[in-house]
Amino acid sequence: MASLTVLLRHSGKWNDEGSYIDFSIEGILIKEYASFNDLVGSISNQLGIDLSTNTIKIPYNVEGNRTLMEIHNDMGYRVYALICISEDCDWRFKASSINKSKLFKVREFNDNHTCPLKDKVYEQRQASSSLISGIIRTKLTNHKRKYTPRDIIDDVKSDLGVDVSYMLAWRAKEKAMNFLRGEPADSYKKLPGYLYTMDKTYPGSHIRMEKSSKNEFMYVYISLYAFIRGFDHCRPIVVVDGSHLKSYYTGTFVSASTLDGAGHILPLAYGVIDSENDAAWTWFFEQFKIAYGVRENMCIVSDRNESIIKSVSRVYPDLPHCACI
Repeated sequence: MASLTVLLRHSGKWNDEGSYIDFSIEGILIKEYASFNDLVGSISNQLGIDLSTNTIKIPYNVEGNRTLMEIHNDMGYRVYALICISEDCDWRFKASSINKSKLFKVREFNDNHTCPLKDKVYEQRQASSSLISGIIRTKLTNHKRKYTPRDIIDDVKSDLGVDVSYMLAWRAKEKAMNFLRGEPADSYKKLPGYLYTMDKTYPGSHIRMEKSSKNEFMYVYISLYAFIRGFDHCRPIVVVDGSHLKSYYTGTFVSASTLDGAGHILPLAYGVIDSENDAAWTWFFEQFKIAYGVRENMCIVSDRNESIIKSVSRVYPDLPHCACI
């Protein structure tokens, strides 16, 4: 049996222009042939509304339209009405319980919309990125799961019977990810506090955050005290490399590692820079030299990145620099 999607916008307010703002969005799925009682029950469960109260009013509107509609239960009776908020619209749906049972009987139904709602929504059904993001959130809670925009397109077609573009599916995924994990900007704002906490928790560590001279990017460097002490008992080989980040702010994750006595990889330092350029790599090696100094027979191993080669020659002019294979 096919399902229908109901988009719930709640906990907001209506402004003077008739627009619903500052709201939260949730989506629920109901069966295609669900009763009106099922609809009211699903909405009340999702929003945590007590159906035993005397009056229930659930205002809502259809995506892409400003005309408000509402579901309400008046005077304590099991009588429910779905009406268009527009005073000039004749569309309405009323139902009431049969002899106080759980069965409902439709008392009145007029499916003729005399307001602009019909022209705006019924003629051209579309799924917005906000609607889709609310539906796919549960599929993104597991960060290990690979859920691509192409998968979203297939699921929306299967569940809603609507064709969406790749870009719309991509935007829906971004909104769902931001809802679950927060905006990238919020995470970056927490960096100063995070680094301060690390510095207090691991005294003696070398932790730095400095602004790039070319743009607004902040260089971040972390070398914990345990790493620094452990390097004295490891092989004097330092392997450095970088990996491009795919977040909104991009950047490059860089790291330095070595091998311990058992042949296991031991991280020595890591950080985030704007890109693999001369200034950034030079800054990284300068911080590494402050934290670790220079050991006897020490050498540096990396790929053939030109910025790494230049930076090593500047900061460690007397150390051998080897290329990995």
